[in-house]
Amino acid sequence: MAMPTRLTSDAMRERIEALLNIPVVPVYSGKKNIPDSLKWFKGRRALLSQLGVGTIDQALLSAMPSPYFFLRMLGLTNKVVVFDEIHALDMYMSGVFFRLLQWLRLVDASVIVMTATLTEDMERKIIEAYTGRKGETWDMVNPGITVFNNDVITSYPIEIKHHKRIKVTFIDIENVSATALEKSRDTNVCIMCNTIDQAQSLYEETVKKAGSSNVYLLHSRLEKRVRSKVEEDVMRLFASGTASGAKGSVLIATQIVEQSLDLSFGLLISYLAPMDMLIQRLGRLKRHSKGKNVEADFYVIQPEITNGGVPRVDLAGRIYPQHLLLRTYLKLKNEYQYITLPDDTNDLMSVYGKKCVLHGNASEELVAYWKATYNMWRSSYLKLRQRADINSLFPPNEEEYVRGSEIPVTTRLGIPSVQVCCLYREKGILYVDREKTTALTYPISDELAEHLEGAIISISHPTITRLMKQTHRDPEWVRCRPLRYVYPLIVENGQADVGDYRLYVEKDLGVKIVNNK
Repeated sequence: MAMPTRLTSDAMRERIEALLNIPVVPVYSGKKNIPDSLKWFKGRRALLSQLGVGTIDQALLSAMPSPYFFLRMLGLTNKVVVFDEIHALDMYMSGVFFRLLQWLRLVDASVIVMTATLTEDMERKIIEAYTGRKGETWDMVNPGITVFNNDVITSYPIEIKHHKRIKVTFIDIENVSATALEKSRDTNVCIMCNTIDQAQSLYEETVKKAGSSNVYLLHSRLEKRVRSKVEEDVMRLFASGTASGAKGSVLIATQIVEQSLDLSFGLLISYLAPMDMLIQRLGRLKRHSKGKNVEADFYVIQPEITNGGVPRVDLAGRIYPQHLLLRTYLKLKNEYQYITLPDDTNDLMSVYGKKCVLHGNASEELVAYWKATYNMWRSSYLKLRQRADINSLFPPNEEEYVRGSEIPVTTRLGIPSVQVCCLYREKGILYVDREKTTALTYPISDELAEHLEGAIISISHPTITRLMKQTHRDPEWVRCRPLRYVYPLIVENGQADVGDYRLYVEKDLGVKIVNNK
């Protein structure tokens, strides 16, 4: 079973193990708590297990010229491969995914693709990739199930018994913390951010007003052991069915909680995101509430409006295409005071279709912004799909299927990242803990290596990544297997300087990056 992230993989694996009462192989790097009976299934061997749950990256690597890609493909042969939350794939990953589907058909693998937000275009491309048949027509149904079996494509509708009516309110960023704290008196609240900087800023503001006892921050720039503890607290407090137990709690998180996790929030506040992402976030709102008709509130953080009524959607976080954010904003702002799910899903998802156009009364500035962002989006789409085609194996019907080992293999085209481990310096001595009770010594013992491994932090930043990878590391550090690809970050007085950037290191906040310029 292929999931979009490690966190969702862990959660799904635990649910399957509880259901079947047997251990399940984790199929991703950085595995933890693996039973001795499963330790043979590590690395590329993991896909050879009968039952495994992991990140989609491990499956994508079988359709790329990666080391031992043929062994990975062998592991998928004649199996049922389940891909969940497929909407989370970006333009590059979806291109590799389509090539993987071609090969899975060749090796007689059955495929199940699941998502609550699938566009008609994406459904057609998935069917065409797996079947190899273009130009096929069938009646697409949403919500529904589309099946390809015995060379026949059929769609079946799904009967919906429960409906969720959600009031949509746009809120200024200055009022987010106060609103979250006020509403948390009656229920639990989640604030979903698009970037770590946004989450850290809101966390600091919220804690300043109410203290940190019932405010939780979850993002990827925390120490590994701290993040694991926060994840456990979140799953305990906000799991579906425990909403009353989390009353008074506020979770501030990035996108890592928006999909595949069985979490439930009484109130949701979100930065603007593409429509399918927002629908996924709404899936965490009063999840599994009793009754056929559920009422809920959803707050969207209002973008700044400039001349001509142009929303500064780029300020929502520069990780999503501006044009998709613009389409989403205009759809919600102009057409939806209330959303009924799943009834309105098709219309909401129409923002991805060719029929999505500006209203005739749009200002000249808005029309110009629409055209400019569309051209950027289209150009980026073509480049990423071309990159995916180059980095994948050739289609199965080609005589040659590998372009050459010089092609760099990567399943995700994101911001360059580096793993660091904080070492705390005082009077010339390096300590491995904030309390400065344990000094770093060489050679690194197994006990010390385990402690350092739990302190690893992942930082996604192009300049910091480049500079950190240029730093000198002691040979004994490199020889320590858990630290082989980790770089020491020297911290003094709670901060470290890397080039023009100052990194503030706090336990609950994580690493906060400030440009000294």
